[in-house]
Amino acid sequence: MKRLQSELAAREARIKELNSESAGRRVENKTLQETLEEIKQALEAERKQRADAEKAAQEAAKQAERAKVIGELAAKYKLPAKVAERLAGETPEELEADAQALAEELGTARAGKGTGGGKGASPGNSTWTGGLTKESIKHMSPEEINEHWDEVSKLLEAPGS
Repeated sequence: MKRLQSELAAREARIKELNSESAGRRVENKTLQETLEEIKQALEAERKQRADAEKAAQEAAKQAERAKVIGELAAKYKLPAKVAERLAGETPEELEADAQALAEELGTARAGKGTGGGKGASPGNSTWTGGLTKESIKHMSPEEINEHWDEVSKLLEAPGS
C-alpha cells in the first residue's frame, strides 16, 4: 500500500509538473501570437505606406507629364502660360485639341480687332499668330496654304467643318 501511495504521489507530482509546464507554454504561445499579430499589422501598414507612396509617385509623374505637354502645346500654339494652364483634357491628344481650339479662338478674336488692311489675321500679314480659322484660310495665298498645310488640313478635317 505504501508503494501505491508513493507511486500515486510521484504521479501527482509529475501531473503538477506537466500542468506547470503546460501553463508556461500557454503563456509563451499567447505572447508569440501577440507578437505575430503585431508583425502582421506592421507589415500591412508598410504595404499601405508603399502603395500610397507609389500612388503619389505615379500622380506626380502624371502631373509632370501633363505640365510638360502643356508647356509644349503653349509654345506650339503660342498660348500665354496662364491660358495654357487652363487647358482641359486627360490625354495629350485631348489637351492638344483644346489648345488648338483655344488658339483658333484667340486668333479669331485678334483678327476681329482689325489689321487696317481688311484682310484679317493670316500667315501673310504681320498679325497672324498661328491660329487658323476658316475665314483666315479664305484670305491666304496658295503658297501660304501650302506653307501651313498641316494646320489647314487639321482645321478642315475637324468636326463641323
